[in-house]
Amino acid sequence: FRRVLFRSSPKSMEKYKEAIHLYETTSESLKSIARRFGLNDCSLGQFIKRHFSELIERRKQQEQVNQSSIIN
Repeated sequence: FRRVLFRSSPKSMEKYKEAIHLYETTSESLKSIARRFGLNDCSLGQFIKRHFSELIERRKQQEQVNQSSIIN
């Protein structure tokens, strides 16, 4: 994914990186991902919205596909 400049410790950068990777590659909820990494879910959500908005859109599209396959 895109390179983003952080104003935090290397450990925090790594936590965000892994959380974003999970958000991108799984259907796990944002809240669950945030809890897993000890992050605030609102902060993680805002960070993704600000820097990786395409992931939010991709996830919405995938959810719609999953919903339509359940209905059919």
